[in-house]
Amino acid sequence: MDSRWILLLVINIILLIAGTFIDTTSAVVIFTPLFLPLCQTFGIDLVHFGLVMAVNLTIGMCTPPLGVCLFVAGSTAKMSLKDQMKDLLPMLTVLIFILILITYIPDLVLILPNLFIK
Repeated sequence: MDSRWILLLVINIILLIAGTFIDTTSAVVIFTPLFLPLCQTFGIDLVHFGLVMAVNLTIGMCTPPLGVCLFVAGSTAKMSLKDQMKDLLPMLTVLIFILILITYIPDLVLILPNLFIK
């Protein structure tokens, strides 16, 4: 297995865990300076890395314990966290599948930037 894919797997795991405990803006400020040089060293496109990071932190924003989106939606819809999670699990499954797709098939997210840059 190519070391780029292993690095992306490690980044995904770290960001998914961090996204559940840290606010999105804070996570970007903390982890971008750490991961950006690694991505450049391993030859990972920075647009691809940015999108992978954004999707990871979006998933984290929708999962407990921090789950800012859950608390806002729960207070608006007058739903408990338990009821929300029942409805959210299918969507999280789809989001994880999309994360895997965009992580390991970078052409899915780079086709438009590559068309305009070349």
